[in-house]
Amino acid sequence: MQQCLAYADELTAWPHANNFCDPHLVCHFDLKDPESTLLHAGADALHGVLRVGEYNDYRLWIPAEMCRCTLRLQLKAQRGDTDLYVGNGDCPQPRLSASRHTWHKAGFGDDKLLINYFDPAFSFGWCYVSVYAASSIDGVCEYSVAAQLLPVVSGQVIV
Repeated sequence: MQQCLAYADELTAWPHANNFCDPHLVCHFDLKDPESTLLHAGADALHGVLRVGEYNDYRLWIPAEMCRCTLRLQLKAQRGDTDLYVGNGDCPQPRLSASRHTWHKAGFGDDKLLINYFDPAFSFGWCYVSVYAASSIDGVCEYSVAAQLLPVVSGQVIV
């Protein structure tokens, strides 16, 4: 992570810098949603409460030095139904509309989303995650959201 951060100041005019390990993979150094809450990969889950129809926005740093990794996002609903919307560095504040998110998981109950480095839309640097309160009997949803960055070893399958 230090290497990406060290170059971030030099690349503010060039926000789509190439990945250090593979020049074809993009890295987004510019933070497009500073109001979002920082979600640390590998840290304890963050808890939230929303009224139906509202979003909570998070941001996550994916270090380019990982080269090959899978981002695992887990959303656990404690009350009501919440959905997960994710945007790469070009898509801050991902939303329900298909043109406003890069990936999503919107099943009833708990949601798990795996995003692999070989996905054409994957990028290193800032990634944006939104939790949407889809439905609840009393109009309020409670949830926890967590992220993990898993290094991919050749031949390994992440589930």
